[in-house]
Amino acid sequence: MKHSHGFAEYQKQALETVGYEPLEGAPVVYPALGLAGEVGEVVEKTKKIYRDNNGTIDHSVRYGLVMELGDVLWFVSALDFEFSGAGMQILADFDASDPLPLPLGLENSPAAIALRMSQSAGNVAAAILGVVSSRGEQVQSIAPDLRAIIQCVVLYADIIDVPVADIMKANIQKLKYRVRTGKIGGSGDNR
Repeated sequence: MKHSHGFAEYQKQALETVGYEPLEGAPVVYPALGLAGEVGEVVEKTKKIYRDNNGTIDHSVRYGLVMELGDVLWFVSALDFEFSGAGMQILADFDASDPLPLPLGLENSPAAIALRMSQSAGNVAAAILGVVSSRGEQVQSIAPDLRAIIQCVVLYADIIDVPVADIMKANIQKLKYRVRTGKIGGSGDNR
């Protein structure tokens, strides 16, 4: 039985907020850069759980992670959309019950999950470099890493005790607000 967490519906709504142009002649460059950046934000927030909070995930940390994990899903959605013409759809057939290989004993470790997410984002970035010039074999090679990133989001959601559906809903609400107020571009989480 598949556990999709409503990713297909999330993607449909997320794509209504798309506002980027192709960079370097390829529509995949912007979402690849965004994915790397947002995964980096998750890694930073994870680091601060240990450095600043003694390993405790309080309300403030949880809120920040919800916002960043939602942004990670948005960029995975955008990459999935850009590659859908090549027959790759990550979110439509995603099964969250597929196991994500993590070192034994670290399945519930925010650090291990953040590092695994970062590793997969790096693999996606490396593959995108090859995709910019041709949409060949590399397209399919990023599918496992995009799925791994989604699985990391699902695992992290369990750790912070926030349903993935709530993360997706919060992300859509934030992005629709930014579109409505003309603040989809710019910087800062609270614009």
